[in-house]
Amino acid sequence: MLSLHDFFNPKYVITIHTYNTNIIRIFSKGENDNHTTSAEEIPSEVKKLYDFEHFFNGLLNENRYIARSDYKNILSGFKELHKYFLAIRNGGILPEYCLKHSIDEEKLILALETLKRANEIVDKHNNEYII
Repeated sequence: MLSLHDFFNPKYVITIHTYNTNIIRIFSKGENDNHTTSAEEIPSEVKKLYDFEHFFNGLLNENRYIARSDYKNILSGFKELHKYFLAIRNGGILPEYCLKHSIDEEKLILALETLKRANEIVDKHNNEYII
């Protein structure tokens, strides 16, 4: 299981990126695309967003009560990333950004919204776990 210390270790993050080639599958526009995107072509911000989402989803898949301390440090690191994508979205260039990097815009927005609502989602998870 990932620990928060491991998650922020740059050596470990590089390992996540090289081990998980599913980044392309999750963020690409579709299976019929003629353009193939390599992991090196995917912007580091998208890779970081994937790492945040991957960690968070892993946490939600655990059959236990999730304390805020389990993910608080992850969310604090996400704030800057959220600001980055919010600036792109508010600037009206998110569609071009996604097109340029073969990223599914809807999935990117969904990942951002999911992590933005992390506390609410964890509360729901915890309520369902208790009941």
